Amino acid sequence: MNNINKPLYSRSETDLKLALKKYKYGGEEKGYDASNEEIKRILALYAEYEKNFAKESEKLKPDDLSEALQTALFTAYSYTQKTRKLEHIRQTIFANISVCPLCGIDVPTELDHFLPISEFNALAIFVHNLIPLCHICNNTKRADLPSKKSGRYLHSYFDIIPKVEYLYAKVDLSGGALTVEFSINSALVDDDSLIVNLQYQLDKLNINNRYMAEINKYLSSYAVPLHMLYTSTNAENVKNYLDIQARHEARATHAAHWRPTLLRALKAHAEFCDGGFYQILHVDKELAVEVASLIGSR
Repeated sequence: MNNINKPLYSRSETDLKLALKKYKYGGEEKGYDASNEEIKRILALYAEYEKNFAKESEKLKPDDLSEALQTALFTAYSYTQKTRKLEHIRQTIFANISVCPLCGIDVPTELDHFLPISEFNALAIFVHNLIPLCHICNNTKRADLPSKKSGRYLHSYFDIIPKVEYLYAKVDLSGGALTVEFSINSALVDDDSLIVNLQYQLDKLNINNRYMAEINKYLSSYAVPLHMLYTSTNAENVKNYLDIQARHEARATHAAHWRPTLLRALKAHAEFCDGGFYQILHVDKELAVEVASLIGSR
């Protein structure tokens, strides 16, 4: 989980008027001609959302908006899809976002209503209630009915995630296979509710299983470098290499991303560094001979 920049946006009023404009389709009149007072009321809801940092509130479920207007707002979200009249909202939100802020694995392809559109339809096209997520995270979050006692999903724009190594990885090499279990390092997070919510997301999004699938692919690129380092030098240089690579990954992503977290854990695992990686990062005999010849030619 990582913060992303809140989209800078100044077209909310224009978008509302465009979205709610009446039109005819197939001989049937659709849309809703909102009055200036109704537009101002919706914009006031946006301001309330911002003021309270996206916290769920009954104030965001106004009973003074007509059912027809609320239905029109709900329907307006479909206009954010590609080639439709509010496509620019989607483009703005996805700009410069290359990886899902919840899992840090996949490319974001979908928009999530942080406060669900089924309950907060007045916020259907509000840019700061729309978060770019990957399909898996969005689908999982949509299907989840979180208990307020067990935790909640964090808002990528408004909830402040500390820039520390709050993600912890426990490495196990028993049985000739690598297993890694991720959890929240509560010692580095000075906020009990944030710890609960970070762990909640970790569990609900099935992050450990998803990370293991990624780890197996990710570490394959380290097989030959680690083999060469260990063969030509010793375990200490394997540790140094993993440390440098972890710092590089942290700068390229963030301190608590799963990749630098994994590399820090592998560096601290004496057995892995002292040749234990052979059993999981196998280099076949032919390649091993080539590695040996390269080392021998130095």
